[in-house]
Amino acid sequence: MPSDRDYKITKSIKHGKRVLDSPYYELAQWIKSEFHVVVLNVYYDLIKPENRPRLNIVFEFQNDNAKFYNDQLGGYNEEKQKIIATKFIELLRDSRLKDKKWYQRIIDRIDTGIDTRNMWVTFSSFEKIAKQEIGGKISEIEIKKLKEKLNDKNIWKISNFSGFLTLFYYTEDQVIKSKDTDIDQKLREEFYEIIRQYDEFKYFTKDNLQITFDSKENFDKNYESNWYYYYK
Repeated sequence: MPSDRDYKITKSIKHGKRVLDSPYYELAQWIKSEFHVVVLNVYYDLIKPENRPRLNIVFEFQNDNAKFYNDQLGGYNEEKQKIIATKFIELLRDSRLKDKKWYQRIIDRIDTGIDTRNMWVTFSSFEKIAKQEIGGKISEIEIKKLKEKLNDKNIWKISNFSGFLTLFYYTEDQVIKSKDTDIDQKLREEFYEIIRQYDEFKYFTKDNLQITFDSKENFDKNYESNWYYYYK
């Protein structure tokens, strides 16, 4: 979520206000070179309550993040998890040995100070959460003015859910008929002008805006006129 501490730290890295420490910086550079992706953040933490070690890799772009998931099953790619975990352990050991004297290196060669047993490597995208934050900055007044600009009496409501826009007609029949109009293009152009004001990283384009069409008829019938059920 945009309110999470990890997201805020990654955002400060994106802004150039923070830098990664060793060996996280070296791992980020290695992943970039090995897989041709952009890595913004790498950090280690423990998963409660078992305290399982976790290595978090934060890519900048959603497309890069998708490369580390299985296409069919949708879970993390286990082979890439193992490759990155092995490289991290190697870099971790090297960084711990640099400042030690030769006899300490022999004695403490395996002791890195960080538990990497059964370590879980996770992948995420900064862009995805940044888009949620950007979409959340759009006001109800701006959405209301957007509806007025479209000037269509068949439109019941326009709903913005963190940048995911849904235009509601009154009936399902009106939704079907709207496919033969240029409403999608008009909506994209107008909504883009709104969202680009808050898009400091230029992640949004007219083409990648997530816009859907629905009806009050469907909202009332299948979701009991309840927004919680609708967006659940």
